[in-house]
Amino acid sequence: MIKLKERKNVNPYKRLLKVILISIVFYFLLYNFKTTLAVLNKLLVIVSPFFIGAALAYVLKIPVNFFERTIFKKLKNTKFEKYIRGFSILLALIIAILIIVLLSAIVIPQLVESLKTLQEKLPMFLDTSLNWMKKYEILKKPAADIEKYLSELSIDQLISDAKNYILSENNKILSTGFNLTYSFVNGIVSFFISFVFAIYILVDKENLADQSKKLLRVSSTENKYDYTLYFFENLDFNFHAFINGQLLDSLVIGVMTFVGMLILRLPYATMIAVVVSFLDLIPIVGPIIGIGIGVIFILIESPQQALIFVVMMLIFQQIQGNIIYPRIMGDKLNLPSLWTLFAITIGGSLLGIIGMWVLIPLFATFYKLISEYVNHKLLLEKRQL
Repeated sequence: MIKLKERKNVNPYKRLLKVILISIVFYFLLYNFKTTLAVLNKLLVIVSPFFIGAALAYVLKIPVNFFERTIFKKLKNTKFEKYIRGFSILLALIIAILIIVLLSAIVIPQLVESLKTLQEKLPMFLDTSLNWMKKYEILKKPAADIEKYLSELSIDQLISDAKNYILSENNKILSTGFNLTYSFVNGIVSFFISFVFAIYILVDKENLADQSKKLLRVSSTENKYDYTLYFFENLDFNFHAFINGQLLDSLVIGVMTFVGMLILRLPYATMIAVVVSFLDLIPIVGPIIGIGIGVIFILIESPQQALIFVVMMLIFQQIQGNIIYPRIMGDKLNLPSLWTLFAITIGGSLLGIIGMWVLIPLFATFYKLISEYVNHKLLLEKRQL
């Protein structure tokens, strides 16, 4: 924690002028709220690839630093030194691609197989469910309605309706298809920009840091310079703690799910374990979605096994939340649950999962610095008393 310095006396007229100008700008933005919101959304679309690229570079920096400082540091060949950064980045990218390919090779075949099983066993499952519903008086009417709807359901009629819809004059299939194609191409271009930007950051990260410090030093007072550096030091620490904690925590819950399902002889152990591990990277809602997907696939095989899976995952979630995650994170990211939920909501609405990952450490940093500032001011007031 840096020491807060005493503020120098500021000219009251300058302060009043600043307040008036800020008030005018705020009134103008509020009066033209829709236009302001549209401009902000447009700017967000433009700069989002660069934010995503910076986030990607920050994640890749972890393995890149490991290769540079642990693996290649032992090589004392001076001719090889200038290639260390490039090799480290290349190895980090290769490992990331291999992990994605490996997980895809594991999950996709099992997913296809489970969908085939779902298609084969769905009619039998529906009949069993309807017979079970008919045993209870309160569920007899919904069961009859569902049974009537399924009996009237005709594949030929569905195909005919689809043709009529496609050939109708008022349909929007073509425009929707064009929009989807445009969004797909735009997504590829944005990803390419993000990827290239991330590589540039990784290659020249030291120079970028030095240039940023110099620019900050000449454009601000010493006091503000110290505060800004302290802010980014805390932000860097919180980002590292959060990313490492989330990755390790998701790996642990994935292994626990896989081993637990093997012991209990539950189906689709590999696929569901990978899905649960991946979705666990999404704070709060991810584990719930992972359990839901697992239940859907197991339920078709056996409702009893689906119930066992739910009980097992609830136990694992308690172990994860109360034992594993606190041991991994410790008191590194001391952010209350209310602010965590707030950060997830805002970050998810702006940039999806990456937005959540960015805003949680950011909120944790602001929370820590504001707490330190408030505690410092309260301490000064006590001393004055």
